[in-house]
Parts: sequence; C-alpha cells; structure tokens
Amino acid sequence: MKAILKIGGVFLAVALIQGCSFSNSLGYIPESNFSFPNSNVVPMSNVKGSVSSVGIGFVPPGVSGSMINEAISKAKSQVAGADTVLNVQGTSTVTQIPLILIPVSIYKTSVSVEGIAAKMTVGKQKLN
Repeated sequence: MKAILKIGGVFLAVALIQGCSFSNSLGYIPESNFSFPNSNVVPMSNVKGSVSSVGIGFVPPGVSGSMINEAISKAKSQVAGADTVLNVQGTSTVTQIPLILIPVSIYKTSVSVEGIAAKMTVGKQKLN
C-alpha cells in the first residue's frame, strides 16, 4: 500500500511540475495593415514571427493586441523591403505551471503568426 502511495505521489508531483498547455487559433487576418488605394501589392516570401511573455497570477492572461502586432512586426522584418504581411494565420499557446505552496500559477503566453510578406508601391496602378 505504501509503495502505491509513493508511486501516486511521484506521478502527482511530475504532473504539477510539468504543467499544462492549451492552444487557441487567433483566426485569419487578411492583411497586417491597410493597403493604400491605387497601389500595387507584390507578394515576396512566406514569413513567421513569434513573441512570448511570462507572468504570475490566479487566472491565465489574455493575448493582447500589442503581442500580435509585435509578432507580425518580427515576421515582416525577415524580408527586406516588406511593407505588409498578407493572409496572416495566428495561434496562441498558454502554458500553466502551478506553484505548490501558494495558490497562484506561472503562465507563459506565446503568440506565433505566419503569412506572406509583401511590398506596396503606391500610385502606379492603372485605373479603368
């Protein structure tokens, strides 16, 4: 009986130390910023960007717009001359690590985006 309790305690400790993660889709964003009227938008390359933050609290933090914008900026910076990112797909992952002695948890929030970097040339398109 004591051996079963020890093994159960080990499994419980491992589960608490390991924590748990859950992912969520941020959805589809057609473009990272406004495409100017009468502009030519030229796709350049596939890009990915990610950003993460760590905090302590009672409830999981939400994903802020500034985290999404920072991840898009990191993706855009991978291609020289890119002005926007098209067809952006984003995901967020929150990892929770509960603290054993106090009733709070450590949360790591990660945001990753991927899309197509593009360059805009303003005023060159022929209008019909």
